[in-house]
Amino acid sequence: MAKATAAEVEQRVDELYELVVNRIGYRQIVNYCATKWGIGERQVSVYIAKVRARMAALCAEEQSAELAQALAGYEAIFARQMAATHYAGARETLDSIVRLRGLAAPARHEVAGDQTLKVIVEYADEGEP
Repeated sequence: MAKATAAEVEQRVDELYELVVNRIGYRQIVNYCATKWGIGERQVSVYIAKVRARMAALCAEEQSAELAQALAGYEAIFARQMAATHYAGARETLDSIVRLRGLAAPARHEVAGDQTLKVIVEYADEGEP
């Protein structure tokens, strides 16, 4: 079987995207691909990896857009509260903006007793998944 062109690969990934989104099982997808295109499981895995990468990119874009919309809403509320000299509400809104942007310091937790507790806290950079 000849190697698929870039256009064929893109078309196949598009078809598999629909199957994956509709929760079709892995074995069924492999059988579908073997029947339709005459490819094996290893190549199907490559295509499915491309599908998952596309899905991850779409989720990241949607999350970024939702975050921007939420921040814009909070900033509009903050501006209205400041204009109306409603400083207590503005402070609460500003706290929400700080939390939403991930700028708030982590909460401190006290542990009492004679037990040893090990806590590991990791912070991901904004660009990491």
